[in-house]
Amino acid sequence: IAGDVVVFEGGTYGGHGEVQDLFVDGTLMVTERLGAPHVKGELTLSQSATLSYVVTAADQIPTLVVDGVAELWNASLNLVALPGSYSTNTVYTLIRASKVDGEFDHVTSNLAYLTPKLFQSETEVLLQYARNELPLGYFALNDNSENFGQSVVEPAASANAAIAALLGSTVDTAANALDQLAGDSTANLAKMTLNSDAPVSASMLSAMRQLDSADSKSGRRNNAPR
Repeated sequence: IAGDVVVFEGGTYGGHGEVQDLFVDGTLMVTERLGAPHVKGELTLSQSATLSYVVTAADQIPTLVVDGVAELWNASLNLVALPGSYSTNTVYTLIRASKVDGEFDHVTSNLAYLTPKLFQSETEVLLQYARNELPLGYFALNDNSENFGQSVVEPAASANAAIAALLGSTVDTAANALDQLAGDSTANLAKMTLNSDAPVSASMLSAMRQLDSADSKSGRRNNAPR
């Protein structure tokens, strides 16, 4: 787009093309598939605007590049994490501009056990996830799953592939992930691999990674946590 773009409240804009100035009252969407727009001029996110960012565990998200000033007028940031094992050491560059003014007023995330932390410099907005204070059994829907969550010793267990996958689960899939792990733990997981980095069954990890797509197709959502 050769000229300026205005996204009115209720509208959505996304894509990897170039624009001059970009003023957003609605939603600006950035995903790995769509990419991120390259703003040749200035980016303005109003107080009613939402920057919706789809995040992957593999740190393959595009960066929103602004040649001019990126103005964040207390806009909202909505982080949508895709299934995966998220590292608390990974740093994502969300925005890179000649100058960043203002900040995001409201940040939301769909991850169950990880909390987004924003770090802002004069020219960049960075994202890093940190373990929140929720116990692993918080989203359990039965005693077996809750007991399993209580039996996990953190942070040693985080090296276990299955526990890492659980920590990367979303609010919608955490209960099902706990059920998967609790069922497997009745055999060998709890005794042999729960608090170590030993391998876990490929079938169990595969089942956990498919929870998001299965729930999405069925439209199923979890009940309230215990």
